[in-house]
Amino acid sequence: MKSTRLILTAVLLAALPLSAADAIRMQTASASVTVEGTSTLHAWTVSSGTIDGWVEVPAELLEPAPGQEWLGHVRPGSRITIPARSLQSDHAKMTALMLKALKATTHPNIEFELTEVVSQKGVPGGVELQTRGTLTIAGKSRPIELPVEVRRDASGKVAIRGAAPVRMSEFGIRPPTAMLGTIRTGNDVNVKFEWIVSPSPAGSVSN
Repeated sequence: MKSTRLILTAVLLAALPLSAADAIRMQTASASVTVEGTSTLHAWTVSSGTIDGWVEVPAELLEPAPGQEWLGHVRPGSRITIPARSLQSDHAKMTALMLKALKATTHPNIEFELTEVVSQKGVPGGVELQTRGTLTIAGKSRPIELPVEVRRDASGKVAIRGAAPVRMSEFGIRPPTAMLGTIRTGNDVNVKFEWIVSPSPAGSVSN
């Protein structure tokens, strides 16, 4: 009976994800975020150079031959914050309209939390991932699917790039208008980002 319990325990342990030591916590080195939209007058963009937060990267992604099959071996983890007021346009009026629409005074942050890596495809220097997470804008949270590309450079930094369509009304945002409503922005925007991360200063791993 004792030997049977030992065998069952070994099987269960083998089925568990790898330990936290197999995931390296990375933090922001640099970042860029661009929101592209349309209006009845012209296309517009707002952008930010700020992404705060962290991501847990499987250690093997940082090895000399990255892109191995690591899906499911390491618990996905990422949480990022973009200060709403860091989004700026070349036109002060557009910046003011967007910040008002985002309810930046009462909800100062746009947040994303990774919940699942659905699929992966190895590519030279990294992987392409299909992920799911929770996006919070203007105080309202919704699930979102986000395809991302993860690549490691020679210095050991990791570049995470992605893009996703967002419908403002799904987050309770009324598309901004101007000139007494004669100029209207479209409901659909495209959010693009590039997030460069490097190991945290203490070299810490996930908990």
